[in-house]
Amino acid sequence: MEVSSTSNSISSITTISNNINKRKNTSIEIDDNKRFKSKTLVPVMNKNNDNAIHDEKNSDLREIIEVNKRPSTRELKYLSNLKELISLSELSIRDFTFHSLTEQLRVLNLRKIEIIGDGNCFFRAISHQLFGNQTYHRELRYYAIAYITQNSSAFESFISNEDNTIYDYIIRMKKNKTYADHLIIIVTASILNHNIIIHEYRKRPLLIPGSDYIDQQFHIAYSPDNQHYESIKKFDGTIPILSFEQLQQT
Repeated sequence: MEVSSTSNSISSITTISNNINKRKNTSIEIDDNKRFKSKTLVPVMNKNNDNAIHDEKNSDLREIIEVNKRPSTRELKYLSNLKELISLSELSIRDFTFHSLTEQLRVLNLRKIEIIGDGNCFFRAISHQLFGNQTYHRELRYYAIAYITQNSSAFESFISNEDNTIYDYIIRMKKNKTYADHLIIIVTASILNHNIIIHEYRKRPLLIPGSDYIDQQFHIAYSPDNQHYESIKKFDGTIPILSFEQLQQT
């Protein structure tokens, strides 16, 4: 399949460099938590109360997530143009030749990894991308909410009709087993400094910008029928890295 003519439109909105990360530590395929640089962080929340903890379990996340920053222009522009981007990801009947997402992924040498479906599946899938397990879903949710809370005025116009105010959104979304939405997904990409690539049946991969470099990627699958996310890896177990051109074809 040829590269879609929509690529220029998507590129103008996401404004991500087509270049790979030239810094010394660039491999995302290596299953090594130390590949991330240390960031300025807020402490993680204990799942049983609101007290901050600094135990060994959370040390990996404290070295990865960057919360104490302002939303970038790219981040806010993406939120403003989200509906357009989703429509651009639709595959036409002429382009579409696959019978399942599994088949669609296989063309890219990718496969789904099963994730528990308990409302935390998005964060579980990202945890699996990071560490190869689903353990850190609570912590990832907490950090994303912390980032939204300290930048509430920037995000208040992007909440859905389900919430009256950004504070209603925060109260609802911070609860365990609350399904992730567009805002929390974009925020998660930002605080992890990685692009999140969402694969969905009959659609081109949707790039959620979080990094200035195209090769810093996490890949997840989405099923709209049951609102479920799963992790995606290559058949050899490593995290995929797709070029911008590959993201425009299936």
